[in-house]
Amino acid sequence: MTIAAAVEAIADALETVVGLAEVFHEAPDSMSEFPCALVYAKNGQLGQSQAGGKVYCDIRTHVVVVEIHQQGQSTPEAIALAHTWPEPVYNAIRTATMPAGMIIQYPITWELGSLDYNRQQHTGVYFEVPIKE
Repeated sequence: MTIAAAVEAIADALETVVGLAEVFHEAPDSMSEFPCALVYAKNGQLGQSQAGGKVYCDIRTHVVVVEIHQQGQSTPEAIALAHTWPEPVYNAIRTATMPAGMIIQYPITWELGSLDYNRQQHTGVYFEVPIKE
């Protein structure tokens, strides 16, 4: 399977989260409606474990990022609202129908703070979703 299919599965699951104005499956030129979500692959590891000329294990791990952009500026209200996102986003990710052979490796980590997008700072929550093939 491809990591693109995993990104799409997580983005599709986020479409069910009440309160998101938009879920971007691909990076947009700009963001104008808040709150919104952006989903993309961040990094991964590919390789094989070998001994004595035999392959014992094919290693394929990935990290998918979910960014919830609460507001286009940092205000006390935006920070307070951003605190509401970890639970509903986690619950949506748990329901994602992952491609065959891919599983989410828990825990999912999150961090509240400033998110940069297209030279603009937004208040929001950054999630890392580890995936194993």
